[in-house]
Amino acid sequence: MLDLGIKCTIEYDTRKKSTEFLKDPEKYMDSQKVDSSDKNIFKGMDYYFMIAAYKTIKEWLGNNNEKKEVIKGLFQADKTEKYVGMIWYKSDENEAYLFANINSGKIPLNDAELIKAQLLLKDEANEIQELRQIECANEWDSMEYALQDDEFFSFLVEDKESYDTRILLLFEVYYEIYSDSEKDKSHAVFEFIQTKLMDKNSKECCWQEIKKIFLTFKSWYNNSKSYHLIGFLLVENESLAGLYKEAQGQTKSKFLHETIKEKVKEKIATHNKKDLANIKSLTYGDNNKELKSIVLLFNMLSYIDTQYRFSFDIYKNNDWELEHIHAQQDKTPQIPFKEVVKWLRDSKQILKNAEQSGKESSIDFGKIPSTLERVESLLEKLKAEAKKKKLDDDETKEFGECVKAVFEIFKGDELHTIGNLTLLSKNENISLGNAIFAMKQQRIKEKEQEGAFIPLCTRNVFLKYYTKEQNISQALFWSKQDSQDYQEEIIAKIQKYLFS
Repeated sequence: MLDLGIKCTIEYDTRKKSTEFLKDPEKYMDSQKVDSSDKNIFKGMDYYFMIAAYKTIKEWLGNNNEKKEVIKGLFQADKTEKYVGMIWYKSDENEAYLFANINSGKIPLNDAELIKAQLLLKDEANEIQELRQIECANEWDSMEYALQDDEFFSFLVEDKESYDTRILLLFEVYYEIYSDSEKDKSHAVFEFIQTKLMDKNSKECCWQEIKKIFLTFKSWYNNSKSYHLIGFLLVENESLAGLYKEAQGQTKSKFLHETIKEKVKEKIATHNKKDLANIKSLTYGDNNKELKSIVLLFNMLSYIDTQYRFSFDIYKNNDWELEHIHAQQDKTPQIPFKEVVKWLRDSKQILKNAEQSGKESSIDFGKIPSTLERVESLLEKLKAEAKKKKLDDDETKEFGECVKAVFEIFKGDELHTIGNLTLLSKNENISLGNAIFAMKQQRIKEKEQEGAFIPLCTRNVFLKYYTKEQNISQALFWSKQDSQDYQEEIIAKIQKYLFS
């Protein structure tokens, strides 16, 4: 082997053809010259690494006789010279069990690492080949580095944690486009890509396509309109590979303004696509999926008109729900003791503000004095018991009555239509779910100051940005007019995008 005159044999029990390969590795150096009966040698990754190791050793030895003599001496010298000794490890345990136990816990190479090894394997020993190899390695590292940007990567994938090596996504897209088989087995992507990398010409074509896929995704990400609209489609389970494939052969303008628009129409399609009038009839509980999609699209279209960007990283790595702008129920909030005190303190201030704001038909002013007295009484009692961790039964009952009384004052209309719904993360929703509008408004501001991600349209709703005629006396509650104005803004913005 390797013209060293060293004779040794080895056989891997689970790889019966390994002995045949190791007897004459030169025979398998060029896959084009291998007999069809031996083609299966190249199907397993074990043989790939055997060939790679053999090539590396052969290139290192080259025509260097000095190196060859040193190697021969290590295996053939007598004990007066340096030599290699073999330690015989004898055990009474079952050898298969022992081997598995010794190798347990080792981290297997993933598809991306296997592909990189194949890609950077030198076909020829020359300066041009070495420079090209260095160039490929730099391109690989550059793309992998760019994909480490969580905002970029989460724009493309549903779960960023499912990728140990993020560049694998590009090869998965390539696989989905060009492979006829399902990705239903381990290392399916690597095995398919490997067939492309074995031939010099197809190897270069494959690598150029991978770079093109990356650059296309990067251009989508860098453009606000494509970022938000394609990001929306991907959230709605559109195929990333399918979008890339459709983008080929089209101008960027046609793809974005025609193809993407049609796909958004399909995702938002309701009973009447022409004027979206039926959006008004969709209700929470019966049409949550449709409502959530519409509110999300409304956010996307709103972000396009600003210098800000929606965070798909935060969105995809948290649970998001439809939040009622005016609370949908007045049952006693199941919240910690400190939150009860905060709820009462906030309610006290809101009731005082409402009392001073003047008459307004949507507020039951007659109930404010008695409710305020009740809230203040319980608040003072709980403040005196600051060391307590929870309410006793009587306090829980009284707190429930306070909640009911406050909600009676600030009644809302059409609780379950889109005019009373916005988007919030589950964590924020839980903390806001049993608060009246003014309290939610205050806490949204606090969350933003703490650095929490609040979607643009959610923020705008609680600032009453969509209300056409601002009325200072209505600042503390979500009125029927507020709801209608908000609903009309949603319909108008989506209508303008889809049908203009």
